[in-house]
Amino acid sequence: IAGPQSDRKHFAFETLNELILLSAEARPHRVIDFMLSRTPYLAVMSARPGAKQNLANIKKLVAQSVAFDSFRFNSIHDFREWLSDLILTEDQESQAPFSDSENSVKLMTIHQSKGLEFTTVYLFGCGDAADGSHNNNKIDLALHKDLGLIFKVSETGDIYFSNVPTMHYDMAGYLRSQVELEEAKRVFYVAVTRAANNLFISASVKSDKVTKNSFLSMFMTGMGWDSLPQEDFPLTAGPLTIAYAEDDKHHEETLEEVDIKIQLIETAPDSETPSFQPPQKAGTVTPVVMKDSIGKKYSGEIISASKYLTFNQCPFKYYLTYISGLAGIPGLEEFFMTPEDEPETPYDPADDNGLAKNEGELPSAPTGNLGAAIGTIVHEYLAAPGDATLLSTVTAITDSLIGDNPTLAKSRDTLIRRPVEILTKYLATATAKTISGYTGSRNEEELFIRYSDFYLMGVIDKLVILEDRIVIIDYKTDRDPAHSLDRYREQLRFYAYICSQVYKTVDKFELQLVFLSDPEVVKPETVTRAELSAVEEKINSLITALRGSFASGEFSKNTSHCGECRFSFNTGRCLAHELQE
Repeated sequence: IAGPQSDRKHFAFETLNELILLSAEARPHRVIDFMLSRTPYLAVMSARPGAKQNLANIKKLVAQSVAFDSFRFNSIHDFREWLSDLILTEDQESQAPFSDSENSVKLMTIHQSKGLEFTTVYLFGCGDAADGSHNNNKIDLALHKDLGLIFKVSETGDIYFSNVPTMHYDMAGYLRSQVELEEAKRVFYVAVTRAANNLFISASVKSDKVTKNSFLSMFMTGMGWDSLPQEDFPLTAGPLTIAYAEDDKHHEETLEEVDIKIQLIETAPDSETPSFQPPQKAGTVTPVVMKDSIGKKYSGEIISASKYLTFNQCPFKYYLTYISGLAGIPGLEEFFMTPEDEPETPYDPADDNGLAKNEGELPSAPTGNLGAAIGTIVHEYLAAPGDATLLSTVTAITDSLIGDNPTLAKSRDTLIRRPVEILTKYLATATAKTISGYTGSRNEEELFIRYSDFYLMGVIDKLVILEDRIVIIDYKTDRDPAHSLDRYREQLRFYAYICSQVYKTVDKFELQLVFLSDPEVVKPETVTRAELSAVEEKINSLITALRGSFASGEFSKNTSHCGECRFSFNTGRCLAHELQE
């Protein structure tokens, strides 16, 4: 058989045969180099989403394989076993870091730098103990694999006297410190071998006393120094073997001597200069007394989409929902519900507290609100696997939701019938077929990022990662799209901003609001990374306002929202006014 297809098969057959022969006798880095040079693997990975991360990981793997050549057992099979053990035992092993800017400073932990190489490396804090010895005496009870149970004992019967260590306890501490010291030495070796040309070791030393078991003390021991040198000096090392690839062949070159220059850069405070100089001004100095106390800076808050939307809508509603505890009171929704509310109308989570429950902000226990229950059942079905049977799945979700709730149990038939009706109508639409055709989509995708000294979090109904964009889909069950359309779009932009921080290489985000009653009523909106700067400004304003509210204890009220707020009585007046009267 002749033709392009047969040529590809023949090439693949020959490549695999060569690879099998090579793997039986060559080192791991030779095998990997052969695969990368003979196949279009790098080109394929470069064209996929997250290309820079993929290439950085491949580069790290190659560097690890070269380092593995120095092991005693270093065949390709040993390398595979070593990688498998590393995945199981190395908690801090991570993906290779990369940057969109090649000419940049990269900050990372030593563990993150494994397998990488840089022209210049700076190591900070090398004067601090690196073996965890400062924690050895803080363990009162532990289990040692060789010595068994270790603990401190009491020399008196008085519980107010501290327990004291025994020889058995001290032996366990010594063994533990030796293990930690060896691990610290391995970490230090990784750190110093990341530098190709320049290595800076920075440490703070007091009275020329170097901290025991610090990186600096390890370096001095390796150099044979009893004390720090007082001036620069040259160092000759060798022999050094250099391995490189050229013309598809492996070459090695040995340098008998390598000249290294070690330079001492010392900075110290002037002993004659006092640490503090009071201002010298002519005349009388009037002291300034600050009457206000120094307040604690509010931080560490997890800002979800529900919190973001609620605070922007009404800060006092934010207080009632997330701080006062009112939102968790059973039966509160029924207490505020107006007689005209249609019992079988599903409400959308973002319009009430359902979104907060979905994001874990509020208790998710079922209440007697029929509309809320129907909305929950519909969303849970849409998050189920694509091959889920409609009636049986809705029935199972309903029974699980009802649990021991007698109010919902009375409406079991309705809770099954209405979601089936809503979903049957939706699943027959072109929008539903398009969404179900996406491959690799993620349902109920939870994203969590650190933002300054706060955190941003969102739970997306369906997240689809395509080659040219990310699609963010959010299902809505309310019947009047225009009523809260702006609010819903703001919710999706918030999700898009979080996605832009997680997926750094993606520039376009398609926001798709799917109203199940009429999926075509709102067309998808595409935003770029640059356009999301407006969301970032709103988040910054929210954080500033939150800090101000917590510092003053005052949450402002948006009275124009009272007529639609879930904390309003039938009169349309805010709960705050009712409590004041």
